[in-house]
Amino acid sequence: MASFNSSNIRKERVKGLLLMAASLPGFFYILQVSDQHSWQTFTRTGLAVIGLLYLSSVNLFVLGLMLLLAGLKGLSVLGERRLKRGLWIKLIGANLLAIVVPLVNLEDEGAFGTEFKDSWLALPVLVLLVFFARKGINFIRTGWKYEVVSAEEVLKKDSRPPVVYIRSFKDDQALTPDVNRSSKWFPRLLTKWFSRLLTWTVAVSIEQELAFIMNRVGPVVAIGKPGEQLPELGAARLYARDDEWQVKITDLMRRSRLVVIRGGTTANLWWEIEQAAKLLPLRKLLIVSIGKSEEASEFNRGIEQRFGQPANPHSDGMMASPFFWHERELGRIAYFNEGGRLFVIPILWRISLKGFLLVAFRPTQDALESAFWKVFQQLDLPWTAPPSRAMAILVALLERSFGVQYFRAGQIRKGVLTILFLWTGVPFILGIVDAVKLALTDEEESSLPSKR
Repeated sequence: MASFNSSNIRKERVKGLLLMAASLPGFFYILQVSDQHSWQTFTRTGLAVIGLLYLSSVNLFVLGLMLLLAGLKGLSVLGERRLKRGLWIKLIGANLLAIVVPLVNLEDEGAFGTEFKDSWLALPVLVLLVFFARKGINFIRTGWKYEVVSAEEVLKKDSRPPVVYIRSFKDDQALTPDVNRSSKWFPRLLTKWFSRLLTWTVAVSIEQELAFIMNRVGPVVAIGKPGEQLPELGAARLYARDDEWQVKITDLMRRSRLVVIRGGTTANLWWEIEQAAKLLPLRKLLIVSIGKSEEASEFNRGIEQRFGQPANPHSDGMMASPFFWHERELGRIAYFNEGGRLFVIPILWRISLKGFLLVAFRPTQDALESAFWKVFQQLDLPWTAPPSRAMAILVALLERSFGVQYFRAGQIRKGVLTILFLWTGVPFILGIVDAVKLALTDEEESSLPSKR
């Protein structure tokens, strides 16, 4: 699917950077106008002009950012119809979100007057904005799916033994854990309502979170659902006919560095668990049970019947997050020691400072990372994430802007001078220059370490 013409990719990176730069004057003008004038002083025509300028700037910036990020992944978006279609779908989603954000801010600043807040229109408008926000996120997620690379391509590019992800197909689209059992403080109806409310803002699914974590060990692959038009986000999909999927999954297991099984109750899933236990040392098997549904409890009982009671059935020592008081425990991870003894680590709601800023979009990130970090320590698995071009560019921008590279090299004087002259904007401009250079450098020419 992917296009690897380095000339086209570099051109699209340049176009992306130029489009992002072209959007900045519009944003700066809007910020200047908003600082100098109250929104209530604008006429309808003035607000319409500002609105058009805002949407134009947003579209330029988002389009440029998408071209740049795709180019950093080695994709030539404008040269392939499928990728171009995904680009426009993501752009639609960005526009829906771009409509919601300023309207909410304007309403908070009283731009629509107190009459609007007190009128019957306030509630339906709020519902409409929430609907737009959810649709926007859905469009962006759908657009991402057009950029997904097949498992064959992933395994060709990444020489590490794969991590095989196994689950029930019905869990592919799950964004948040299932909760249909009454919690300690809330009745069942409120618990289900709260869980469903979270899905209105979630942009990263549970499978994606698992894939982000497991990619530290190896490329994450899974058998895809037959007949799906677009692959789900997370593990790279390998497709097989009904008469050959068992052969393909057992072959993947034999080649794997790790097999990660997400709990379910389908017959095929239990067959895969039995095969993994036969083909692999149990230390290479992780079993993840997520959610507090009756199905999750049934799955946990089935695991204990097959592998025995956990050596630490009441494992604790971690504090739950006060921000998610409706359910203290999200699930558990089962793993095995060298002797094949079953252990469990609970997955508890947790929120770090970084996670707090992203909790509406990635509510399970901190909980899963915290639990898996403990499991990886027990199994001596690498926790360092593979290098990312996009992250390297951001780091280059920040380091040059604040003189971090000088302090690291022991050149304290230059580092202090950089900080002293931050007010001039020169260090930031130099940081942008370094980031642009890295963005336009081909991957093989960059200083990023290769994946091993």
